[in-house]
Amino acid sequence: MKNILIFIAFSFFITSVKADLPKNDLYIPSHVKTSSTITEEDFLKAIEDMKNIYLPIFKNNYDAELVIEAKWQDGTVNAFAQQTGKVWKVSMYGGLARHKETTLDGFRAVICHEIGHHIAGAPRKPSFVGISWASNEGQSDYYATTKCLRKFLSQPEQIKETYALYRKEITDEEDLFAKNQCKLVHKTFKDRAICFRSALAGKSLARLLGSLGGNAEVFFSKKDTRKVTKTNHNHPNAQCRMDTYFQGALCINDMDELAEAEDVKKAYCTAIENFEIGIRPDCWYAASEYEK
Repeated sequence: MKNILIFIAFSFFITSVKADLPKNDLYIPSHVKTSSTITEEDFLKAIEDMKNIYLPIFKNNYDAELVIEAKWQDGTVNAFAQQTGKVWKVSMYGGLARHKETTLDGFRAVICHEIGHHIAGAPRKPSFVGISWASNEGQSDYYATTKCLRKFLSQPEQIKETYALYRKEITDEEDLFAKNQCKLVHKTFKDRAICFRSALAGKSLARLLGSLGGNAEVFFSKKDTRKVTKTNHNHPNAQCRMDTYFQGALCINDMDELAEAEDVKKAYCTAIENFEIGIRPDCWYAASEYEK
């Protein structure tokens, strides 16, 4: 009995979540040449940029220390979030950055997803003792584009590149669909440009996820048609996650408003508040469980 109590106490003290990618055995060492354009310098700067944004947010709002581990040499194609007391950790691996489907913005979206596990709010993952500290997979995806990427892309040094991407002539029909949707929903040029760049980051990540299952084809214009009756707290399929990134980019909300651990309506777009666009997709989220 004593050993069981010790184990439970330890579980409360240190808990980890495998995040962003489904379980896979891929390993891409640092010496292997791939078609990814992400360099070690890019990898480290992407992490440093997110630390600069989120270190004060974690400290001032959650009394927690954010630690982002940069493991460039490690070929693991995954990422992790972990909490040990008030030290809240994100681990990022070089193998993920070296995957052929990972763009630099897609890699940033993974960092955002991991940060989301800590502070994206409800819905949270269930645990054997109730509800865990970690926002679930779909919610962490949603946070990546509703909040985190917007904060990053709103930085002065990112605006020029964001605007240039939005002004660029688009020939891909799917990307053009995303751009037009951003233009339809968001009112300012800045918000439209950030929406579009965020959507493309989500596309990179969704293609990576799809490739792990053997099919990297995902769409902006064709939604996952499945409708869950109970919220899926684990990894949705690639198209469902693509839908989540896109809807997050389309959500009209305050990027600085903090989420809450119990209230899904706080800081996000919801159907119960009469939003039709930018809401969590029902391919993983059952609104009836939370929006009452």
